[in-house]
Amino acid sequence: MKKAILNSIVTLTLLAASSVASEIKKDRRHDARLPLGEALAKVRLHDGWKINGDVFFYKRMVKSLNYIKKNCPEAYAKGKANVTHWNQTEGGSWTNSVGGVWMGSRDWNYTQFGGDDWFIATIVHEIQHNVRGNSCEGAANWAALHYGGELKTHPALLRYIRGFAVRHGYSALDWSKKEK
Repeated sequence: MKKAILNSIVTLTLLAASSVASEIKKDRRHDARLPLGEALAKVRLHDGWKINGDVFFYKRMVKSLNYIKKNCPEAYAKGKANVTHWNQTEGGSWTNSVGGVWMGSRDWNYTQFGGDDWFIATIVHEIQHNVRGNSCEGAANWAALHYGGELKTHPALLRYIRGFAVRHGYSALDWSKKEK
């Protein structure tokens, strides 16, 4: 009896594992077969931007930037005008405020609010840090909030971001004065 139960558990486990394995996306299988060194971190280009990181980071950035371009052209245009390169890094995201953005693994691995919402909000946040005249922390949080509707950001994440902006003393009035 115990042997039959054990065999059925093993069978179900193997079926589940093979089911999961069969659902691996085709592009992931392709990336695993890249020639030696192609998946390593290097500078790749996308729409005039330099994206420095491994192939997985590059694809995630391209997907997210294209999403922003499609759903919120205004935020994308700000990025094109003010950001020159995107870099993959460990820890949190940051910018030098003169065109360089470092996207931290803490942000590009975070999926609590569903899919890419946090990562896309972080991209918009870091873009705003590079906008001269309105690049403070409050403005960067407000940018993610302001464009959140167009980007279909999760409502709970928008409330969270709003709290950060307000805590930094930033409001819709500040946004309307400084973003003309």
